[in-house]
Amino acid sequence: MLAQQGSLVHVHAKTKQKRQPHAHPQRLVNTPENQHQRQQIRHPCGTAPQTHVLQHVETQSHQQAGPDKKRVGRQQQLLAAAQASVLADYYGALQEYQLRQNEVVDTLQPLQEHGKEISEIAEAAFAQGGTDLLRLLDAERAQLDAQLAYVQGMIEYQQSIVNLEAAEGVAP
Repeated sequence: MLAQQGSLVHVHAKTKQKRQPHAHPQRLVNTPENQHQRQQIRHPCGTAPQTHVLQHVETQSHQQAGPDKKRVGRQQQLLAAAQASVLADYYGALQEYQLRQNEVVDTLQPLQEHGKEISEIAEAAFAQGGTDLLRLLDAERAQLDAQLAYVQGMIEYQQSIVNLEAAEGVAP
């Protein structure tokens, strides 16, 4: 231990003898600000620090531009896919609406009206004794089936309107 302390004292004595101004720790830490303003700091490669920094920034921007372009391209693909999906939903809802509307107007309303006429004729014939009870009940069942089909058709038609409005973005 004494030998180690002795060599430390020896090294410390040598540094006191040499005393170079740039090696003094107190000066390195506590240098006045005005002395730094006059000093020029050079980059080890010999280029000015501003040029080196600009080159570094340019290199980094080129390296980062590649992933950004890929992300932008991917986002554009996702946007195009979303637009295609929305348009497909809209045209599907529009087609369903038109189909249900035609079904109600062209098929279900005339069927309901025809079922009602048959039921009225069967009632009148039964009242006058021209037909039996079985035919009257068959006519009534046909009228109820036509009404049920009309109501189901109207439910599907109304649902198609809601689906179309949803595809258009109309709030309920």
